[in-house]
Amino acid sequence: MNARGLELLHGGAALAAALFVALLLQLAPLGLQPASAPSPDLVWCVLAWFALNRRDALPAPALAAAALFADLALGGPAGAGALCMFLTAQALSARAAVADAAARPHEPWRDWAAASAGSAAVLLGQWLLMLVSFAGAPPLSDLSLRWAATTAAFPLAAAALRYGLMLRPRRSAS
Repeated sequence: MNARGLELLHGGAALAAALFVALLLQLAPLGLQPASAPSPDLVWCVLAWFALNRRDALPAPALAAAALFADLALGGPAGAGALCMFLTAQALSARAAVADAAARPHEPWRDWAAASAGSAAVLLGQWLLMLVSFAGAPPLSDLSLRWAATTAAFPLAAAALRYGLMLRPRRSAS
C-alpha cells in the first residue's frame, strides 16, 4: 500500500474512532451539567471538522451512514437530522473546496465560523422539517442554547482531532 492509501486509511480510522467517542460522550450520563443545559452536538463537530479539513476521509456514503446512525443512537428525528447533517456537511465540504481553489490560507477561525453556521443550519433544518410534519418541534430558545454549546465545543473537538489523533488539516483532496 502506498503512502496515499495509508493516509486515507488513517483518516478513515480516525473518523470512525472520533465518531464513536463523540457518540459515547453524548450518550454517557456524565452528570457534569444541569439537566436543563443542552449538550453540544459532538457528532456535528467531528463531521464538520472532517468536511472542512479532510474531505478525502469523508466520502458521502460514510457521511450519510454516520449521520443516520447518530440520529438513531441519540433518539433524534430519524432521517430529518441525518438529511440536514448530510446536506450541511456537503455544503461545508464544497466551501472548503472553493477556499482551496482560491488558495486562501487555512485559518482555524474560518472553520469555527463555518461550523457554527452549519450547526445553525442543521438545527433550523430539523426544526422546519418537524414543524412541517406536525411533529412536536422544540422551542427555538432550546435550539439556540444547543447551537451555542455546539459552537463553543467545536474548537475543543478540533484540537482533540488535531493534537489527540495527530490529524493535520489537509484541505486539498488531491
